[in-house]
Amino acid sequence: MNDEQKMLIRAVRGFVTKELLPLEDEIEEKGNLEPSKAKAIFQKSKSLGFYAMNIPEEFGGGGLSAVETCLAEEQFGRAKDILIRRAFGNVYEVLLKCNETQRERWLLPSVRGERTCSIAITEPGAGSDDTSIKTRAVKDGD
Repeated sequence: MNDEQKMLIRAVRGFVTKELLPLEDEIEEKGNLEPSKAKAIFQKSKSLGFYAMNIPEEFGGGGLSAVETCLAEEQFGRAKDILIRRAFGNVYEVLLKCNETQRERWLLPSVRGERTCSIAITEPGAGSDDTSIKTRAVKDGD
């Protein structure tokens, strides 16, 4: 790893340790995160350049490489997913394939934290294992 990657790991680990881990007991007790606290960790993360790190800079993201994204994700594993997604976002790279209209509607608001991304992949026998899905779409007519 180069020095920048080591610095990324330290910075993300520090944020997770200082800002997120102290909130885990509250989530366990209440079953959710108080909206004001969710907003606070989002704003702090965004101000540090941590939000949507996996998206290229040209779209407002952090511009991390695939390797750097994996290094950050490894640190994310130290805290509950609800905290990680509030702080660092959950912007799927598939949105990079959007056309201009879709980009304005879906990608850019997601990178700014104005939209929340989620996907659902399921069918009987596959659950969320997308490699086991047997359903397929076939264009038939118009």
